[in-house]
Amino acid sequence: MQKPYHIVAVGRACTDVIAHAAAEFLQTHQIPIDGQRECTVTELKEIEAALTKTQLVPGGPSANTVAVISALGGKAGFFGKVFHDGAGESYLADLKQRKIDLCCPPYASTPEMSGICLVLLTGQHRSFAYTPGCGDSFSAADFIEFDFSTSDFFLIEAHLLTSPMAKPAIIAAMEHAQNNCAIVINLQGITQWKGFTDVVQHIISKANIIIGNQDEQAAFAQVVNLQQSSQRVITTKGAAGAEISQAGCMLHHVPAIAPKMFVSSVGSGDAFIAGFLLGQSRGLSLKESMHQGTQTASIILEEEGARPKAPIPEIISVEP
Repeated sequence: MQKPYHIVAVGRACTDVIAHAAAEFLQTHQIPIDGQRECTVTELKEIEAALTKTQLVPGGPSANTVAVISALGGKAGFFGKVFHDGAGESYLADLKQRKIDLCCPPYASTPEMSGICLVLLTGQHRSFAYTPGCGDSFSAADFIEFDFSTSDFFLIEAHLLTSPMAKPAIIAAMEHAQNNCAIVINLQGITQWKGFTDVVQHIISKANIIIGNQDEQAAFAQVVNLQQSSQRVITTKGAAGAEISQAGCMLHHVPAIAPKMFVSSVGSGDAFIAGFLLGQSRGLSLKESMHQGTQTASIILEEEGARPKAPIPEIISVEP
């Protein structure tokens, strides 16, 4: 019997401010190319004021993934926190328009602003400057009433487990979800795990799937031997495609699919996760699901932002 949700996800409800920026601009503002910098509210406002031709769109890895799930005709839910401000209200309106269910009360009172992320494009490179605002203001109560058996997958942004504010609630959510649905960890943005040994152990003990790009997986592999663990590990490799392995054994590699016209790489990894998980939820094989992930990622490469502006055809061709 099909569950009500293909996927539910938790993440920072962060509005993306997308702009083009030269390498010199990144250096001036101490933003590593293809990396990220967490800023104070004041610092972020100063950087944003120096940008031109910005585009404001709702973002955040988990929310982008559920937006693509919805565009593919799937059913998704989202746990997220915003403040009563313009960015927060716009964020919630976008979720409603996309028919994505809110799975917890969305408003937080502190800090007094919604999360903002500057997405800076330098050619095909993406760099980030952000402030989480109230995006980490979760409590265990936000998850305890939700029935995780109604979803095939629970997607978690790993950096919430490194946040002192969010960590206790996310650990409680993992405990609540375990044995009710498959837990998926997105390593996005984390290339250093020093000081987070306990978090790594929680991931290894609870997660069914771990997803990240080459740098993120390499950093995670420095603190844990995935060859001795049972998780399925998915590594996205950009133009080199993606691969899935388990206990150190390669299961499948799929090639990348070039877009008809490249516009932006923002959100392509989030879209890959959507295509893969929806494929698994709908009964596709691992290889078919991986291939669907690369196709979905290719579609987002043709978009200006991380979320599709129109529905994506429900049936995507898959390799035999």
